Amino acid sequence: YNLPYNHRQYSGLTKREYFAGLAMQGLNSSCDWNITIFNERLIEATSENAIKLADELLKQLENK
Repeated sequence: YNLPYNHRQYSGLTKREYFAGLAMQGLNSSCDWNITIFNERLIEATSENAIKLADELLKQLENK
């Protein structure tokens, strides 16, 4: 469908979302899930750290 230019909608991930997903993947790959109790605080901490890593990467890329 055709929308005016300033009303276009795009699908997909932002760079921030993509980098956070990659960071979360890396954080999770270093965990031994067999001995880790999967709780809400662990999920929150992993998500928060992934976002911080993504934000820092974007910041560093912007400075180059």
